[in-house]
Amino acid sequence: MSFVTEAAKSIKQSIREPFSYQIINYGGRALYIEGFVRVTAIESDKMEFLLRKSLITVTGKDLSLSKLTKDSCMIEGIVEGVYEN
Repeated sequence: MSFVTEAAKSIKQSIREPFSYQIINYGGRALYIEGFVRVTAIESDKMEFLLRKSLITVTGKDLSLSKLTKDSCMIEGIVEGVYEN
């Protein structure tokens, strides 16, 4: 359960949209993503995560999923970029 998600439930839908997902970068060595709908690509240099209205692409080297749950994951490796399409 995420504090951000719970707080967003108590505010209007138009304000809630920016809180639909959360990304935390741990110094380029690990990345936590929460709020995606599904994983669309897992490669050692690129991973993609489908959101409700967009796509998150993570690029880097030696990327691997160290933890994966229904809507969150931890990526380890050398994170070079995070993009929302």
